[in-house]
Amino acid sequence: MRHLASISIGALVLFGSSVPSTAATPTYLLVPAGSASQVTLLVSGSISISSLPTATTPALSAASTSNTLTNLAALGGRCPSQQTSCSFGPLTSKKVVSLYGDSHALMWVPALVPSLAKAGYRLDLSWYPGCPIATFSITAPTDAQNRCASWRTSVLAAIKKKPPTAVIFSERTTNYQPNGSPPAMSEWSSALQTTFASLKKVKTKIILIGDIPIDNNPMPDCLAIHPSSIQDCGTAPLNAVDANQDAHVGEQAAAKASKVGFVNPIPWLCTTTCSPIIGNMVVSYDSTHVSAVYASYLSTVMGTAVKPLL
Repeated sequence: MRHLASISIGALVLFGSSVPSTAATPTYLLVPAGSASQVTLLVSGSISISSLPTATTPALSAASTSNTLTNLAALGGRCPSQQTSCSFGPLTSKKVVSLYGDSHALMWVPALVPSLAKAGYRLDLSWYPGCPIATFSITAPTDAQNRCASWRTSVLAAIKKKPPTAVIFSERTTNYQPNGSPPAMSEWSSALQTTFASLKKVKTKIILIGDIPIDNNPMPDCLAIHPSSIQDCGTAPLNAVDANQDAHVGEQAAAKASKVGFVNPIPWLCTTTCSPIIGNMVVSYDSTHVSAVYASYLSTVMGTAVKPLL
């Protein structure tokens, strides 16, 4: 993959330097993981939270930096060459799960590592900001399409050359406008099926983690502005703003048509509304990404969803 001198995404500026893990014994967990029943209970009660908790996790002042890259040591991450290529879990294991996508793949690392590491899998991450794994011919918001196409081609070639035990894909599906308007669900489905078809003869399991709804308000700034009415910062599971309508329905259709494993994270985030606070946790570190803390809390339910698909 080509070296990235500097990439700005959300509130982050990511540099392509080596970032080894500094923890002698990584914990893999940033907060204790919730059980399936605990997640369900907290999510169902989240829409009744009207005021910002006195103490949030992470603290509201630190929420914008609650992401995978600022928690590499705790997550056991090793990035030998650049922060767009990292490994997690038992680093010498020959049982490998590869995670590919854009920043929406990166954000799920804290949810994936604990259960995979416990089962003896190494998680190899390769991500490129602003580039969906779906085979679109578009201008991505953070990078020119020729780089996206080149990156996607290199990803598929790497999978074919040395197939891992499983491949997990995840991508952002909002604000991509190839023809001046958001792609229809059917276009997402078709573009993803093209990607999956290219791997049809590869002996590896393929899993897709569906996209999440994004917030219509700047986060976590909105919580600071509305501490007594935090649901003003929430959004609907299917966003009313056209450009913000994630294509998880199209993704799920593509996975079904291609016989690819599909993980739907939306029930872990939303009921009739996607609350910006679940329990005492700040759900997003910006308007489009789950915080590392909340992703870590979801590690048990994520592991339960992924395990039978490996």
